[in-house]
Amino acid sequence: MNDYLGELTRTLLNPGYDPELFCPAPKTFISEDKKAILFIGMNPAGDKEDAKRDYATGGLFLNYYEEFDKLSKEFAKPKQKSKGLIYKTYYNPILNFFKEATGEDIAWEWCNYNFDDLLAIIKRVNNDVSDKDIRILKDCFDKYNNSACQIIVRDLVYYHQTKDFNTIIKSAEDDEVKKNIKTVFDSYIKMFPKTDMLKLIYVSTATSCKYIENVLLSSGCRPNDFGIYEYQYNGMIIPVVLAGRPLNGPGVIDKYSKRRLLGTVKTVINS
Repeated sequence: MNDYLGELTRTLLNPGYDPELFCPAPKTFISEDKKAILFIGMNPAGDKEDAKRDYATGGLFLNYYEEFDKLSKEFAKPKQKSKGLIYKTYYNPILNFFKEATGEDIAWEWCNYNFDDLLAIIKRVNNDVSDKDIRILKDCFDKYNNSACQIIVRDLVYYHQTKDFNTIIKSAEDDEVKKNIKTVFDSYIKMFPKTDMLKLIYVSTATSCKYIENVLLSSGCRPNDFGIYEYQYNGMIIPVVLAGRPLNGPGVIDKYSKRRLLGTVKTVINS
């Protein structure tokens, strides 16, 4: 499934892309015992070294927890970029936002792995991980593995590019693009063992929102007074929030809009 999705999402690109920037869609490790938030972005940042890492790890990424600040510099910020599995600047604002929205600790998807399997995957790109770093990762894994809520991060296109990505993607109005985005969107919902465990689909960045909105509108969805779309899938209604501006990086949401967005997300998750 992850190979198929990776290939499908790249049909959204115009000719002239660099095949060495392709990366796989992450392998799915979703716990059926945790409620879930699906976080959808546009595409992963990075370059060819990030793409190499993703192929080696099956898309595994450790995201960020504050406990990671105790990790060695060699592991947290390795000189060799293909070993990098942590991105504090990007993931910490996301983690803090949803921790405040839910009032609970949040599990990233890697917390649903078997730890020995997780460590074996990490060693595919960093065979020199120290015993101290392993202990820190294990303690973190044990803590968040028991969280009541998990965030599953996915993208619309599996292609590592940081700048000017909008210049190589096809128009959101293209009929084939609309069809393929819907297939990807529905495939992400299908990943979850139980549809009712998916409490929210949160779409980040204005570009990804534009592509997803076409799927919602073509399915007959219209936003309610709070800007929430109710997407019907196999008889279930799944709330979708189009956030627009990201929680981090260029074009970051201002604090006033973020406060209103937080109120909306709290309402949805706790309803």
